[in-house]
Amino acid sequence: MGDCPEDVVVPVILLPGIIGSRLQSESDGIVWGPDNTRLMLNLYGRNAGTVVGPDAFRIRERRVVRAAVRRRKELLVGSTFSRSYLTPVEYAEVEGLTSTQRARNWSSVSLNTQGHILRQIESAFSVRLTTAIRRINPRLNLVSMPTYALGYNWSQSNHDSGAVASSKIKAWVAAAREEAEEIGA
Repeated sequence: MGDCPEDVVVPVILLPGIIGSRLQSESDGIVWGPDNTRLMLNLYGRNAGTVVGPDAFRIRERRVVRAAVRRRKELLVGSTFSRSYLTPVEYAEVEGLTSTQRARNWSSVSLNTQGHILRQIESAFSVRLTTAIRRINPRLNLVSMPTYALGYNWSQSNHDSGAVASSKIKAWVAAAREEAEEIGA
């Protein structure tokens, strides 16, 4: 127990699944925005093409389906695949986010699915964690639990996404260390 600091800063980083990341392309703007139902329906639902009716109509409709599939593919990976075609929507102005939440990259994820989790971790979880740890170490003081979001480009390889995630996580851990040093932890 002697080596355990009394005041601690513990950064938490939420890495969402595929559906949870907001992605953009330089040419088309946001192309994957799970919080924007209209965008998702227009890009991937309504324009999907349909195969309905008797066989006479199916031949015509198959062309519509193929064209729609090509368009969706272009939106998500470009006309020819490029690792950097899509990028997460990072540090963006989003209604309902504070400047601190923006600085912690919450705009890179779907707030409809991930926002509640982020808010719970940042507010209530630190209190619960402190209470549980104080049973073991009564001197512990969880000063801060900054919560970050890390939306990622799921169209690129796990290796490439992992490299980007690694550099961001290292920067956020360094920021937590600086915060800890400022308070003398």
